[in-house]
Amino acid sequence: MGLVGFSVEVHYEDNIDGELIPLSNDRKIYAIPNGSAIFTKNGEPFKVTNDIYSFQNMKKGIVNFQVIKTNAGWPGTEGIG
Repeated sequence: MGLVGFSVEVHYEDNIDGELIPLSNDRKIYAIPNGSAIFTKNGEPFKVTNDIYSFQNMKKGIVNFQVIKTNAGWPGTEGIG
């Protein structure tokens, strides 16, 4: 549908990393394990609960949105692997 600039993988488990990493070359993917959540505002993520993983440019990271978006831009992700 193209309503937001990212994709999500719900019920994420790390045994599918091999599938998500190649797909992340074309788009950003947020992987959301059970018990976690991502909140959006105006079509952009701004807050997470528990661990959320990001796949982008064929790399995996953990999302850290402790600070809400400011004029300076979004907080980044920390590489984990």
